[in-house]
Amino acid sequence: MDSRNGGDDGSSWRTMIVRVWSEPNADHGFRARLTMEELPNIEPSVVFATEPEQVLDAVRDWLSHPAETATTSPEHARD
Repeated sequence: MDSRNGGDDGSSWRTMIVRVWSEPNADHGFRARLTMEELPNIEPSVVFATEPEQVLDAVRDWLSHPAETATTSPEHARD
């Protein structure tokens, strides 16, 4: 990690975006989409969750595997 430029030395980077919303007419109503990008020019992976614990599991998995996509597969839900 290069501290002179905020740790971005250009060799690799990872981004996770977590979007959470409520669907009042659905079972439990909780919905989340996690979008994970590992490197430029590689298609991001997307995981859907229907429970908060699934989101936490996916984030833990992603953080514990540097430079790899998350392998946790929470129940897939439709957007």
